[in-house]
Amino acid sequence: MHAHAARTRRGFTLIELIIVVVVLGILAAVATPKFTNTSDSARENAAKQTLSVLRNAIEVYKTEEGSYPAAGTIETDLADYIRGDFPSPGVGSRASAAGVGATTANPPSAVGGATDDGWLYNASVGEIWINDVGTDSESNTFMSW
Repeated sequence: MHAHAARTRRGFTLIELIIVVVVLGILAAVATPKFTNTSDSARENAAKQTLSVLRNAIEVYKTEEGSYPAAGTIETDLADYIRGDFPSPGVGSRASAAGVGATTANPPSAVGGATDDGWLYNASVGEIWINDVGTDSESNTFMSW
């Protein structure tokens, strides 16, 4: 019998570990953009939903009151028709600005109102838009929604 027992292999070689790290790096590089696009898409969908809620609230207000909310008081006029505080758009350079600026353009083509106005509202036609000319993931301007 041989005095030397067969050595059993324990652990991985350096080459095997490097290959695993490279493969994981490639997978991370492919997956990261997918997660980024998903979060952008989720923000955009939430903003579209918020815009829809505001537009519906404006129409319900008009039905009950006989006219569109006034530009200067839209936030308080719609308080009974939306839950919680007046929302911010959630997208664009004024994503967290919940203020409403007045406009007479329909639709507006440029940012208007004060710097804390996340929305633009035309009281004569009851339309509200996101106050930002930035673009979404499909290259549409936020104002065009």
